[in-house]
Amino acid sequence: MARSTGFDLRGQGDMDLKWKTEKKPTNKDRGPYAHWWEEKEMPYLPADLLDDRNARLDLEQPFRLKSREGQRLSDAFYAGGAIVPLPVGAGNGGKIADWDEDRTKAKLPLVPDDTVLVGIVDTGIALSNSRFRSADGETRFIAAWQQSAPFIDQSDLPCGQEIYASDIQAKLKEHSQSDVLGYVDETAFNRDLYLTEPTKPAGQRDLEMAAAHGTHVLDLAAGLDPDGSQADLADRLRLIAVNLPAQYAHGTAGGFLAYFAVFAIDRIIHLADALWKRNNPDKDGGYPLVINFSYGMTAGPKDGTHVFERAIERILQEREARQRRTGSKGAPIRLLLPAGNDNLERCAASCVLGCKDKHHANTGDEAQPSVTLPWRILPADTTANFVEIWFESRSQDDLITLMNDLVVSVSPPGTGDMTLEPLQLGRYQDLGSFARVYVSASETKPGQSRLALLICVAPTVSDNARAPIAPAGLWQVKVEYNGEPVDTSFYVQSDQSAVRTSKTGRRSYFDHEKYRVNLENGSPADTFSYEPNQGNVTDNDYWPTFGPVQRKGTHNSLATLGDGNVVTVGGFDDCYGYPANYSSSANENRTKPVGSEAITVSYPSENSPSLFGLLAAGARDGSVTAYRGTSMATALATREAAFAFLGRKGSGERLGNEFWFRKRAETSEQRTKFAKISDHWGQYLGWPSVRLLKSGVGRIDSPDVDRMWKRLGGTK
Repeated sequence: MARSTGFDLRGQGDMDLKWKTEKKPTNKDRGPYAHWWEEKEMPYLPADLLDDRNARLDLEQPFRLKSREGQRLSDAFYAGGAIVPLPVGAGNGGKIADWDEDRTKAKLPLVPDDTVLVGIVDTGIALSNSRFRSADGETRFIAAWQQSAPFIDQSDLPCGQEIYASDIQAKLKEHSQSDVLGYVDETAFNRDLYLTEPTKPAGQRDLEMAAAHGTHVLDLAAGLDPDGSQADLADRLRLIAVNLPAQYAHGTAGGFLAYFAVFAIDRIIHLADALWKRNNPDKDGGYPLVINFSYGMTAGPKDGTHVFERAIERILQEREARQRRTGSKGAPIRLLLPAGNDNLERCAASCVLGCKDKHHANTGDEAQPSVTLPWRILPADTTANFVEIWFESRSQDDLITLMNDLVVSVSPPGTGDMTLEPLQLGRYQDLGSFARVYVSASETKPGQSRLALLICVAPTVSDNARAPIAPAGLWQVKVEYNGEPVDTSFYVQSDQSAVRTSKTGRRSYFDHEKYRVNLENGSPADTFSYEPNQGNVTDNDYWPTFGPVQRKGTHNSLATLGDGNVVTVGGFDDCYGYPANYSSSANENRTKPVGSEAITVSYPSENSPSLFGLLAAGARDGSVTAYRGTSMATALATREAAFAFLGRKGSGERLGNEFWFRKRAETSEQRTKFAKISDHWGQYLGWPSVRLLKSGVGRIDSPDVDRMWKRLGGTK
């Protein structure tokens, strides 16, 4: 079929600029991303995905569990209007029970009492890799949940199927030529356990590539050489994995990721508790658990109130409440997330809107009566594009006043200002067939909410002749407000192709004339520029000079909870000491949770003077590949925490938490908080208040990974 690139801007006055209320069937509750996906994306998917029942995605609601804990968790998603796409046959079509501890315990293995657990939520986790097995060939996985695998009779799972150590070991033997220490037919093994799905147009593919994100991350976090110096730890350092559905099911904006991730993390915690009860039925306690979730999103509230963060907060609170009710005391849980890799993507902007000559009470920034952001949408983009606009928290009355006084325009290329009707909560407004604006409010605390706008724009090209096509080029997003100063943030949402390896999803960005793309020497401009071994620091996001588009505020919107057990990790170059220029920056005065830094610490994400990334396991056993990004830095931090628990003395209540990492960073930097001297990498990173936005409290050396191969000229 010919590829459609046509759009029609004739009859601008015919564009539908009336507010509409979403029509909700009684069995569905849809948030803006799901509503847009169902109406504007799903109907125009490629024919092989729509016509093949085995490939099609169906929208399903998050399940409601029977227990009070499960009810609250599910309600967190219903409040956000969440439904998610699942491959046909993967969802639990019946009434879903609460986690079945008795069924689970019977499947779990015996482990030592001093075991430490590493949980991972990712894609492409190779269960057969020798880095995740002991010297005698035994798997180190306690369990692995494949969320998009065909559903079997596990009534407490919402989707997919979960396999256990005995299942994995049996499959390793089945697909080995001699014994589990010999050659394993990885292709057959992966297909048998639905780790790869070559017969499905949108099935799992990661482990059929040279590199797989989940395998690489887990190797850095907990991989062991069966014949190496750390091999004796294999019985004590055990793994729990959740393979997320293929990227296709996350949505092109990642809007469905939170649902899969939250229930994955909740399941890992329940498995850890069940494992302790299996091994210690009459003894109080638990195994320390360090969970790595190396995913993120660009847009969101970034104040700890994202639906993902609220659900995680509830999971941790409910676990504590459950322990109080039973009089037990479980082991610590740590959750580690990346700061993000969007620092140079021109995906964030901020300003204070309001009466001219007034200043914001908290930030001190001078108010502007209006701001116009040029939004560059690229040609030949097969995915939709999204911008979120967030206003600071207001009381209900003040929020209504703000909403009534705002004037918002969203204008495609070649048109004048397309001014929206006065905003209405819970409604959306269409701009022709190819764009839409949703209005919602997010509660921050009782009586306080933040106004949020979501701008959705259709792809600029499609293989489906019926699909709405948006014009490529420079769109204009303009917001006017003349009231009391209000802090305002703009974010271009994450954009990804339906298939991880595809490059057909082309990310849009804010194309403001004042934004500083490069330094005088031609290198990419980071948030701050540093003079080697000197105290000179240049702020490349200084608003009066470089405008509203910022690197500050590009950090992961899923990682701002501010809980002491949640750690956010940035990346730096271990050879030169500088922060990695792609490692995202926090935003001063706007996104820092009370008593916490938005970025906790930094670990190496680069360790070679000439080659990119870090080396770790590839998709196939024995292979080595390089990945770069804060996911790799987060994996090293995960390893550091897990090994601290392995060597712990006493209760270890603070091991691996935010406070512990902060102290490690302060020691690593070898200076007091306000000392103005070069660090032991030879690079001065400026005053602590500046460093916190980019590197957190400080940089920490890489732990020993017991690598298969070390780089020539690289650091450890």
